[in-house]
Amino acid sequence: EEVGGEVDDGLLAKFDRLFIVYNDAMRLVAKEAADGKTSGMSDERVAELELLHSYLGYHRLLHTVRRNLLLIEQHKAKLGAASKCHELVRFYDAIAQNITDMAALPVVTSHPTPAPSARLAFDLAGFR
Repeated sequence: EEVGGEVDDGLLAKFDRLFIVYNDAMRLVAKEAADGKTSGMSDERVAELELLHSYLGYHRLLHTVRRNLLLIEQHKAKLGAASKCHELVRFYDAIAQNITDMAALPVVTSHPTPAPSARLAFDLAGFR
């Protein structure tokens, strides 16, 4: 939500809380997979946990991209007409890196068709 051209701080706080939840979930799944490898858990079950970890990582990165896009809008609103592209480059660089990381995740690389994130990374590279 935007209030008077500025992003609501409550919305950013919600993004931050969800980011913490993603991190906690990923940590727990990674620990379960590691424990499973040493405790004799089936390889299939360990692979499922690793895929779940990858899936959570994908969504955490997607969440980060959305938050960065929100911060870009906030930055643009503060700067108004004085906003120059070079002032926003670090935000777009972070987004491009997140998308590159998303495309490299096993949950994406095991899919037979090109991921939308890979196309978006290419488009962002052209934007720069």
